[in-house]
Amino acid sequence: MSALHPMQRQLRAIDPVRRTGRVRKIMSSAIEADGPNVPLGTLCNVERRGGEAWFGAEVVHVDRESVILSPF
Repeated sequence: MSALHPMQRQLRAIDPVRRTGRVRKIMSSAIEADGPNVPLGTLCNVERRGGEAWFGAEVVHVDRESVILSPF
């Protein structure tokens, strides 16, 4: 068994599809965004226009039309 075996399992679990959404509202400790259609706990990168990384956030609430993100 290769030393890379545990890493290979983790890599297979990664979803390579890039999902995007749009920030709808910034609140004091959370961000409301349109989409993307992802489950609770998903880690996201919030980017500026043009694709420059701004900060990370976790999906803490999901409803039919939006997600709530908690920045970190």
